[in-house]
Amino acid sequence: LSPTSSLAPTDSQGTGAPTPSTETPTTLPTERPTIPSLPVVPASLFSVLYNTGGGNPSDDQFNEAEGITIMYINEFLRRIFEFGLDAMFEEFVAAGVSTELDPIRIGYEGIAVFGENSEFPPSQEGIDLLILTAFQQPNVATLLSMLQALPAESPFSATSSVQYIQ
Repeated sequence: LSPTSSLAPTDSQGTGAPTPSTETPTTLPTERPTIPSLPVVPASLFSVLYNTGGGNPSDDQFNEAEGITIMYINEFLRRIFEFGLDAMFEEFVAAGVSTELDPIRIGYEGIAVFGENSEFPPSQEGIDLLILTAFQQPNVATLLSMLQALPAESPFSATSSVQYIQ
């Protein structure tokens, strides 16, 4: 081969220009594995009114009450779906989105996350109804005892009742 020789095929008209290959590549580009998306059901925005008998909570005290309330809802939903075969509950992911002092109130938004093998996760209305049920007697007694276990400096430790507001 001379330094000017080429191994590329040339066109049939003799111009010397290389012809594009029409062969299919023997290896296909690999696709990235897809991560299955888990079924999520958003809850409607809701608020919880905490009847504490007075006192203005600090930001840290609001955060404590928020965390306890979300943990309570999470455990309540876990118990509800514990033996269900159609919807495999994973967790309730939520956050407080607003607070008020008079009356003491925290607004929440959240989603219920279900496992990838869940065939029939509940609707938004179903999740909303279950959350409402969590704030009714006798269920809500658990939340009240959790809040009342907070240090005495927290106004939430004197919570006598809570009210779900949608």
